[in-house]
Amino acid sequence: MPMASEINRHERGALVLLLASMLLFLLASPTVLQGQTQTGSVSGVVYGFTCGDDVVPLTGATVAATLIQSGYTPQWVTTNAYGSYNLVLDPGEYKLFVTADFFETQGSYSFTVASGTVLSDFIFYLDPATPAYCSKIQYQNYLFTLPIYSNASTTDVTYDSSRRLFNFTISVSNDSARGFLIVIPRELLDGTPIVFVDNVEAASSFVEGANYFYVKFDESLGSHDVMIGGSTSVPEFFGMGQVAATTLSLVFMTHLVTGSKKRARIGSRYSR
Repeated sequence: MPMASEINRHERGALVLLLASMLLFLLASPTVLQGQTQTGSVSGVVYGFTCGDDVVPLTGATVAATLIQSGYTPQWVTTNAYGSYNLVLDPGEYKLFVTADFFETQGSYSFTVASGTVLSDFIFYLDPATPAYCSKIQYQNYLFTLPIYSNASTTDVTYDSSRRLFNFTISVSNDSARGFLIVIPRELLDGTPIVFVDNVEAASSFVEGANYFYVKFDESLGSHDVMIGGSTSVPEFFGMGQVAATTLSLVFMTHLVTGSKKRARIGSRYSR
């Protein structure tokens, strides 16, 4: 008969083999380990209305997913150059909220994300929070729309197609009208946008989309002349201005020196 120690040794070996088999099974089956913790995804595009029924994809808009039960927002992203977004979410019941400067915030209907869920084509169309002044720009046989979002008055929009520069006049009457957003088709600028107000470069920012520049700036109260050009064409224009300014400065300094010499001669004549 086998001894008790031999039986215990065989039992321990069988137990080790069983545990090893179970571990291999678990490692080969990630769904068993993860279960309901696997994620799902939600994707779509955000558009903004410009003039009438025209829309543009909004680059840089924020899309946030909020859990309905707790109100917690575990994930948020900004839209890419095409206005698209993609959110990876844990299982749960959510709503999406979309925000963008100069546009009304918009929320989605509630939806459920389960393990492996793929929800696409969540498309948003945002209404402007401020009115858009719309101009039609003709360039190289194409007609472009230029929306300028602001509560301020905007007039006299012109476009220099040879230099690819915009000029317009703004009148800011109160603090709520100081902000501006201009959605500029990329074809209409030579380089990245630069804003000048009353012939002085103004503090501005822009988001670069696949087909548009989204240019923002604030301005003080009063009436101002605005010029927007591309980084390639604007330096040439203002380089000429610097040459003119330098020339005027030299003329002015020459006049001062000449005048001081004349005064010195007159003074010496009367001192004799």
